[in-house]
Amino acid sequence: HEVHGNADELEGALQRTLASILACGPQAIATTKGLLARARLTPPEQLVDDAAQLFAQAVLSDEGQEGTGAFMQKRKPQWVPQEG
Repeated sequence: HEVHGNADELEGALQRTLASILACGPQAIATTKGLLARARLTPPEQLVDDAAQLFAQAVLSDEGQEGTGAFMQKRKPQWVPQEG
């Protein structure tokens, strides 16, 4: 939560938040949103087990490999909008 004194500060905060979201893998975001949607109705033990399985699958996916490779190579992953 943030409070800003004027529209320019608000716009700057919005752009930082959007950049942070866009830096995440699209499939990882979708998977996390799916888990959060189930959180109210699923016993915690099952949700933790499901999350562990989904995250393990994510690391092995093309997106997971790209994200890991980008991190190791100190570059932005391919899904992040490139500047310039």
